[in-house]
Amino acid sequence: MEKEKWINDVLNSVSGLQKAEPNAFLFEKITARIKQNNAEQKSDYFFIRNKLAIGFTAAALFVVNGFAIASFVSDKDTNNKAGTEIISELSSELGYSLSYNY
Repeated sequence: MEKEKWINDVLNSVSGLQKAEPNAFLFEKITARIKQNNAEQKSDYFFIRNKLAIGFTAAALFVVNGFAIASFVSDKDTNNKAGTEIISELSSELGYSLSYNY
């Protein structure tokens, strides 16, 4: 019985208390701080992402240019035939004869 009375006294002791009310500008301060942090994180993310994209693009461009230059140099060394020689070889291979009508 005494235990129940003590429980009821404790429960009734909070009945006269008012609900806590936050500062009127507290919610606005919190949302402004969250937006500021999000904006900083997004700008850092886009800055890093753009730097990486530019770096990878430049590296890919250098690799492609390197292959193109290497291919051009190797083709130039091995194939020193003139255009008319290539045409005459192709025409003889296909069985065509080259004739000029002047």
